Amino acid sequence: PRLHIENMFVNYKDTSTLKFLHLGYNQNNIEINFKAISFKSNHEIVYKYRLLPIESDWKTTKQISVNYNNLPPGNYNFEIKARNESGVWSDTNSNINFSIEKPFWKKWWFYVLVFLLFSMILYLVFYNRIRNLKEQNQIRKQMNDFMQNALKLVVNEHFLFNSFNSLNHLILSGDKMESSKMLVRLSNYIRATLSSAKKNIISLSDEINQLKLYFEIE
Repeated sequence: PRLHIENMFVNYKDTSTLKFLHLGYNQNNIEINFKAISFKSNHEIVYKYRLLPIESDWKTTKQISVNYNNLPPGNYNFEIKARNESGVWSDTNSNINFSIEKPFWKKWWFYVLVFLLFSMILYLVFYNRIRNLKEQNQIRKQMNDFMQNALKLVVNEHFLFNSFNSLNHLILSGDKMESSKMLVRLSNYIRATLSSAKKNIISLSDEINQLKLYFEIE
């Protein structure tokens, strides 16, 4: 029998049977129509077909069309042959080649793009994290500097040096009473000074008492 492929439907639309068809990932519903002519009897013609590479074995039918739904992406070769009532097969197999492309989210460039995007997001996250840590460290450093400067303003190092020298002189001279008074005044002053340094607002009475201790020590 003389066999030929008549037409090919893609997503139920007639498509010209070109030698090779490039189809999109969503054009995966295929119907192929074919027909064999035998001068003895057209009613007894048997067809065998297969779609490589998903079908390696031949399938037999008496229908003049086959359907493939939801084909995965790939390159395909549809082969078909016919047999008449005498058991004679067609001399050559008819075939049609077509390919279904992968969706864009399964292509290599999409994976590369996602990888680059993910890497950029990670870089921005780490960059912002490192920048925030640097800013926090800078703020801590400035706060420490401010506290040290404030402490220097509150407790004068020369005043402490002179006070301890005076206390040492009183101890060496054997004046226990004055030494004890000096030590109590100095400890009260230091405690009051450090306590006031922790507060945002100091009452006027506390400020006056602290100044009295200072002058008494002087």
